[in-house]
Amino acid sequence: MAIRSKILKHANKNISVGGAAMLLVATALVGQVLGFLRVKFVNANFDALGPHSTDAFFAAFKIPDFFFYTVAAGALGVAFIPVLADKLQEGDRKGAWELSNSLLNLLCLAMAFVGVVLFVFAEPLIKYIVAPSMEAQQLSNAVFMMRVVAFNPLLFTITGILTATQQTVGRFFYYAIAPLFYNTAIIVSAIVFSDVSNHTGGPFGLGLRGLGVGAFVGAVLQLLVVLFGMGGLKYRWSPTINFRSPSFRKVLVQLPPRSIDQGMDSINSIVETNFARRLGTGYLSYYENAYTLHMAPILLIGSAISTAAFPRMTERL
Repeated sequence: MAIRSKILKHANKNISVGGAAMLLVATALVGQVLGFLRVKFVNANFDALGPHSTDAFFAAFKIPDFFFYTVAAGALGVAFIPVLADKLQEGDRKGAWELSNSLLNLLCLAMAFVGVVLFVFAEPLIKYIVAPSMEAQQLSNAVFMMRVVAFNPLLFTITGILTATQQTVGRFFYYAIAPLFYNTAIIVSAIVFSDVSNHTGGPFGLGLRGLGVGAFVGAVLQLLVVLFGMGGLKYRWSPTINFRSPSFRKVLVQLPPRSIDQGMDSINSIVETNFARRLGTGYLSYYENAYTLHMAPILLIGSAISTAAFPRMTERL
């Protein structure tokens, strides 16, 4: 119990910008290693050119990721953290949690609706927008996986709001380690459902489709880690949306510009995926592998430092 208490004490304490940057760079490095291992195991354990092509795996995530990056990734932090920081600096903790609840509840409703749409219209979205000309088996795999991860944007949005709240009070540990569980879950699923190690494709014969299950489990684990990190903040969830709150309206006004910026990047990725798929089977996988290498230094250095510095910079404004 004493060891557990010490671990929790260090995990929950507020840290400086420099300390946060070091923590985030360190975990980002581990995350990049896991990311490379994820790509390696996916490529090694499934036939990139056969009927169970990994093209289906990459295509299945494009539109769910579009909604996540548009709403919950950078846009949420940029629009939400400064306003929440103002509330906490004023000593209005009750108002801060009311703001968090209003945003959480509104975006959860929106993302739940998005999840239903993705689940119902997975096949036409894959077939006509993301990856045209897919063979029947690949299309079936991609549709299955998109339906499995259809509600991942909802889980990521909840995670995003809670981690933004933690960052505002200087708590970065859980935000830093949570993504590691997501990558690890996909790596484990790539091993468990491998078509190489056993020809049955793992439990229930899912094979490549099991990667979608791994991604969903990873999203759940990531959320659970972040929920654990809310301990000690005296945050209480309530099913309310206060549109009369000036702070909440301010966040809503600031969301669209950054969301459009993030959304354009995701749309660009979908267009590139479409073009890669038209070149033939396997080219989408090659593109995704190259893109992973391209983004590694940006995520490792730039994103880590900016994430650590941003909450403190808002306090100076």
